[in-house]
Amino acid sequence: MKTFNELNIEANVLEALAKMGFETTTPIQAQAFQQHWKERT
Repeated sequence: MKTFNELNIEANVLEALAKMGFETTTPIQAQAFQQHWKERT
């Protein structure tokens, strides 16, 4: 699993995730973020 810090997410979103106690992605979240960034480039 990846951490949210590795996924190039905006700082304010990372802060909110950290406050909620989320540190690592689920496998499907990691795949979705990878696909999202591929489509944006």
